[in-house]
Amino acid sequence: MDMLWVTNTVAPDGSFTRQEATGTNLFHVTGTWRIKNGDLIETTISNTARVGVRLPHTDIHHIVRLDTEQLVAYWYSTNEAVWKKAAK
Repeated sequence: MDMLWVTNTVAPDGSFTRQEATGTNLFHVTGTWRIKNGDLIETTISNTARVGVRLPHTDIHHIVRLDTEQLVAYWYSTNEAVWKKAAK
């Protein structure tokens, strides 16, 4: 599944929502996130994007950089994921 764009909305209480766009499809994901020992731990609670994924599902991403504007982590050890702060 090739992503066109992904929008994460994270909250201070540790919850998140995500919208993923692929072609003409729009998927919604919800879950929780936390940072522990330099890793971003993301647990998906609901997911309309991936058929056959058992829920809840946990992914661990190693954080390589974090500041007030963005979080950069390695996703599945080789793919760099960048979460940028959106302008309001």
